Amino acid sequence: MSVESMYSRKLIDHMRGIAIDERDQVSHCLWQMWRFAHQANNGKTFREGQFCYNMGRVQEILKANILEAWWRLFEPLIIGRDYATILVRVREYHDMLRIEYPSKEFIDK
Repeated sequence: MSVESMYSRKLIDHMRGIAIDERDQVSHCLWQMWRFAHQANNGKTFREGQFCYNMGRVQEILKANILEAWWRLFEPLIIGRDYATILVRVREYHDMLRIEYPSKEFIDK
């Protein structure tokens, strides 16, 4: 199941509108999530607290308080240490919200 399939078209459009207005904050949170998942997928310690903080923050900014679409999506992946799939899901959120991907320099810092 893709991230986008969990939302109604109306909610996706609503979140995209907020993401445009709050682009800097939304981008920063999603970029951090990408960075932490990428690092963990490459053998570094997963910064779970910071990942979850940014996930909660972007959820709050987008006013998308749907547990199934955020916590319930990522929680089993975090518990299972499935960082490759976490990274796929984070990319799907970038695509759905039309947020540009972070630079290699950002991801690797």
